[in-house]
Amino acid sequence: MTSQPGDTTSTTAPTTTAPTTTTSEPSTTTTQVFTDPADVIAEYIRTYGEGDNLGFRATVTRNYRYVAGGAQITVDDQARNVGNLEGLNGTLVPIGEVTTTGTGPYEVEFEHRITADNYGPDGRVGTSTLTIVDDGGTLEVSRHVYRGESL
Repeated sequence: MTSQPGDTTSTTAPTTTAPTTTTSEPSTTTTQVFTDPADVIAEYIRTYGEGDNLGFRATVTRNYRYVAGGAQITVDDQARNVGNLEGLNGTLVPIGEVTTTGTGPYEVEFEHRITADNYGPDGRVGTSTLTIVDDGGTLEVSRHVYRGESL
């Protein structure tokens, strides 16, 4: 349900603004403005689950780093990895509670299971810590540290 101006009965309206097409990018590129850490986290996780590398790019800073096992992966390489999950029938599903601390930047931690055709029936379990920063008026993930079973 979308709230209308002056409507005070809805408390579940999303805290993001509607996607808008940017004029400097191809018409298929959309940008969302995130003002609540929970919204950017939900979208970031969704992009993994759907293998949406363009959506992934909309949730991260230009200097984003994915850190796992000592390796630091750039935004371009991680966007390709996210896109590859779709071809492997992959998903990233949080297990339990997502914990957010701070008032900006935010630290977000959650345990999750990553599944893919080549990970076996139980997938891989790990913990991710995300750093979320305000990047020009929108919250974005600047760093993702993964600890857990080897991917």
